[in-house]
Amino acid sequence: MCSNFQPIKRDRQEWVKQHFDCDLPADDWRPETYPTYPALFIYLNDGKPRNECY
Repeated sequence: MCSNFQPIKRDRQEWVKQHFDCDLPADDWRPETYPTYPALFIYLNDGKPRNECY
């Protein structure tokens, strides 16, 4: 079974900032994400939003 995701678009930066209080990375990313592709994830770390690219 395979999954793919559509990462949030750069034009949604304000929404991300408002809801997660973090910025999207300046690096370009693929329009779709499949297993093994690097992608941006926003998760909570001690109750605070944190973004990481894996």
